[in-house]
Amino acid sequence: MIKMILLSAVKLFVNYIKYFFLTFIVLLSLLMVLFVILNIKSDFSFDFLKYFSFVNAIFNKETYVMHTKEVMQIFSIISLLVYAFMGIIKYLINKIFNLKLEVSLKNKLIILFSFITLVFFVTIFLIKYKKIDNDLYISFIAVYIFNIIVTFFYLTISTLSNWINNQIIKFTE
Repeated sequence: MIKMILLSAVKLFVNYIKYFFLTFIVLLSLLMVLFVILNIKSDFSFDFLKYFSFVNAIFNKETYVMHTKEVMQIFSIISLLVYAFMGIIKYLINKIFNLKLEVSLKNKLIILFSFITLVFFVTIFLIKYKKIDNDLYISFIAVYIFNIIVTFFYLTISTLSNWINNQIIKFTE
C-alpha cells in the first residue's frame, strides 16, 4: 500500500515536471507561428480569440495582454478538442474496421519533431525570403535546436510517467 502511494506521488511529481517541458514546447512553437503570421500579414487580427472568452473573460476585451497562463488556457482547450476528436475517430475506426489504433513512442516522436521542424523551417524560410537580419536566422536555429531538445525531454519524461502508471496498475491487480 505504501509502495503504491509513493509511486503515485512520484508520478504526480514527474507529470508536474513533464508539463514544464510541454509549456516550453508550446510557447516556443507559438512564438515561431506568430512570427510567421505577422511577417506574412502584418495587419493580422486576433479577433478569433474572443471565442475563447468562456475560458477567460479577458478575451472579450478590445485590447489585452496575454501571458503564459492565457496561452496555456487556449492550448488546453484546443488540446481537449483534438483529444476528443481523436477519441471519436479511434472509436469509429475500431467499430467500423475492427482496428485498434495505438500511437507508439516512435510515431509520437516523428509527429512532434515533424511539426516543430515544419514550423521552424517556414520561419527560417521567411527570414531568408524577407531579407530579415541574419542574426535572427542564427537565433531561430538555436531556438529550434533548443525546442527539439525540450521535446525529447518531454517525451522521455512522458515515457517514465507511463512506466510508473503501469507499475501502479500492477500493484492494484
